Amino acid sequence: MSLVYKTLILFGILLLVNCSSSEKEGQKSEDSKTTKQTEQVLYATFQNADGTWGYDILSAGKVLIHQPNIPAIPGNQGFELETQATQLAQLVVRKINAGIMPPSVSSEEVQGIIGNPN
Repeated sequence: MSLVYKTLILFGILLLVNCSSSEKEGQKSEDSKTTKQTEQVLYATFQNADGTWGYDILSAGKVLIHQPNIPAIPGNQGFELETQATQLAQLVVRKINAGIMPPSVSSEEVQGIIGNPN
């Protein structure tokens, strides 16, 4: 075989190897994107000692927010009903998933869920 022919074969092999490794790197990037997208933000409700309700917002097994009382409302009163705590926790999770940080809630949003607490 001539030197030119051997060089072309070697160049072709190197080109194939390089393309193959680029595809794998692309797959790794895609996998890491998927991992970030599937990281779940969850909520859990709990009952306070006085019988009212609160919620926790969790991500990757860690508590991001511990909310034993109603946010955006003066005082330290918990939610009267578990469903109220659940609905507000779901709102906070939606805000986090939308990239809103911190996921603060307004008194109007709270009142829309629990009604007028006064």
